[in-house]
Amino acid sequence: MSWFVLEQRYLDQDKRAATRAAHLDYLGEQAAAKRLVAAGPWVAGTGSMIIYDVADEAAARALWAADPYTTGGVTELLSIREWNPVVHREG
Repeated sequence: MSWFVLEQRYLDQDKRAATRAAHLDYLGEQAAAKRLVAAGPWVAGTGSMIIYDVADEAAARALWAADPYTTGGVTELLSIREWNPVVHREG
């Protein structure tokens, strides 16, 4: 498996508020399935970062595409990069 870092920008804060619960449920499902490493918004509230642990970029893109924030028009993908974490905290 590989880690993929996705950076996204928020397009609509009203849609974000309306879709937040579904988005968090979705991320919770991905975390339970061990596909989500971490996710969260930038402090400025302009967007967020998601780190997926999946087989390839296509799998990361598929997870992003199924996210309620994506399907609801809340975000746009700015970048996706495979990341090689050499040191990280377990747990």
